[in-house]
Amino acid sequence: MEVNVDLCSPENARKKQRQPENWKVTKQKLQRYSPKAMPNYPTCGHRGKCLNCSLLTMVDIKEFHAAFYTVRTKMSQDAFILKYCSVSTPVRYRPRSGDRGKKTIKYKYFVKNQVGNRIEVCRRAFLGILGITKHRVEGVFTRFKKEGSDIPVETRGGFRKDCNDRVFGGIEREINKKEKIVKVEEYHESFSGHGTVKKLGKL
Repeated sequence: MEVNVDLCSPENARKKQRQPENWKVTKQKLQRYSPKAMPNYPTCGHRGKCLNCSLLTMVDIKEFHAAFYTVRTKMSQDAFILKYCSVSTPVRYRPRSGDRGKKTIKYKYFVKNQVGNRIEVCRRAFLGILGITKHRVEGVFTRFKKEGSDIPVETRGGFRKDCNDRVFGGIEREINKKEKIVKVEEYHESFSGHGTVKKLGKL
């Protein structure tokens, strides 16, 4: 008797396959970095030498908002913020009444229009378009300054396959740099730079 074999779905198969896209944790991550509302059109009316918020059209705002949420991961969105924001040291200090003190960092925010030009906008307009808070931008630049890398690096908990931020990853890179290892002391040098070696076994 012939029996036709039908393709079974992964959830009904005997040997089930991993489906990370259906995990609860994955869905929560996507929801965390998804847009919570439509972008807000700037109502500040800035138009001058520096800030030109009023030059933006609704199409520019929608496209810029959509580009930010194209990839719903923290690393890609942090890289987007670094691309359209800049940090510098204030040239002049103009104290005001009730001032908290001298500012050490000056932020600049830019929005890309349809033509491809970067238009400088105020902070309220930039945050309203992307739907993020000022703490998100400040945190990105704080980590960027601390790590000294052009690309945001994931430092939160979890396993990293490349082991870039782990002890054994650093030891492995040190050992791979050497062409030949003859003495045991050479291993000791590689390990001692990343930890404390209490005992080495005999080869």
